Amino acid sequence: MTKNFVSSVFQHFTLLRRIKPTTERRPHRVFSPAVYIANVSTSKGRGVFAARQFSAGDVVERCPILVIDEPRCELPEQLKRVVYDWNDQGEINSAIALGFGSLYSHHASPNMCYDVDAEQALLVFKTIRPVQKGEALTVNYSAIDDGPFWDSGDWLTIRNNSPPIKQADVYLKDTGAAKGMGAFASRNFSAGELIEECPVILFKVPFSPPGELRRRVFSWLALVKNGGPYATAVALGFGSMYNHDDSANMRYEADAENATLKFTATRDIKADEELMINYNASTGEGSNEGADWFKRMNVQRIDSDR
Repeated sequence: MTKNFVSSVFQHFTLLRRIKPTTERRPHRVFSPAVYIANVSTSKGRGVFAARQFSAGDVVERCPILVIDEPRCELPEQLKRVVYDWNDQGEINSAIALGFGSLYSHHASPNMCYDVDAEQALLVFKTIRPVQKGEALTVNYSAIDDGPFWDSGDWLTIRNNSPPIKQADVYLKDTGAAKGMGAFASRNFSAGELIEECPVILFKVPFSPPGELRRRVFSWLALVKNGGPYATAVALGFGSMYNHDDSANMRYEADAENATLKFTATRDIKADEELMINYNASTGEGSNEGADWFKRMNVQRIDSDR
């Protein structure tokens, strides 16, 4: 991945006001966008492309936002590079956009704009002109206060010829339980079927995730087993929205070469069934009755029926 592309991946937005926490119960549903990720060129790495034709004014994606109740200046150095400033009537906090909101490339004459749905905790991307199937989806970073600020260094590396990543047949909605939002299957899946492949944000040792982010990270070091410098991962797409269960109906594994997490069905899954992983299974398996992860991350365990 080149520096030009990486600078186009993680950028600084100054948003209107702080949203409600993502664990708060809300009635809306968020469906997988009609997009896919593929190489822009051998020099620019990956970009996000339209999987169908869009008319002017169409919503392309509604991205869940994960709020961190600390200003960017007080966050660990690695995390500063990937968060948005979130302005709540003068109180500056931070936020991470999930989905593919952090992956859209820059263009001086973009085909999308974006807005904040603070009540629903979403960043909403809409087309500003007709977009053809297969066309790259872009925003204008110059319209954002301070512009791009992220410098890649050696922080992320993937192959320029990585295979395309398709949108998942998944949607988000309130679970009706204490755990809040959850991810659900849009169709039936068979045991062993790939449900989602998620790009990841990688963090080097040492890194201590603050606040709600503690419940969203994956142990990259345990997954790849190569002793490399990256210890922790945040999954984009829906990967950071899957709730915990034992036994879970999904397992996950790392694709270190392409910097993605792959979520696979451990059994047959029906449409509208909640998709779950096992947080305590650091190597991605669906079953693990321990509680080591919850103790280590100092978070309260919420089981599937709560």
